[in-house]
Amino acid sequence: MVEMKARDDWYAQHMKLFEDLSEAIQTRYAMIDSAVEAYKEFEEKKDLFKERMEETLEAAKEAASEMPTEEEGDSEEEPEEDDH
Repeated sequence: MVEMKARDDWYAQHMKLFEDLSEAIQTRYAMIDSAVEAYKEFEEKKDLFKERMEETLEAAKEAASEMPTEEEGDSEEEPEEDDH
């Protein structure tokens, strides 16, 4: 009877150890999945930011090319006359 009690205690202790180990492994996988998901979201936001930045730079280039330069602006104005 004592041997069976010792065996049952040993079994219960080891089962608890395996349950704790299993829980730790599940927690680890959950953390890994969370990190992978966060990285995917980061990459998506980074790509979106890059696209928006390129669009903004392209729009700025187009706006700058449509603006008259100083030389073009001077040629459209009439020359000033000297009163002397």
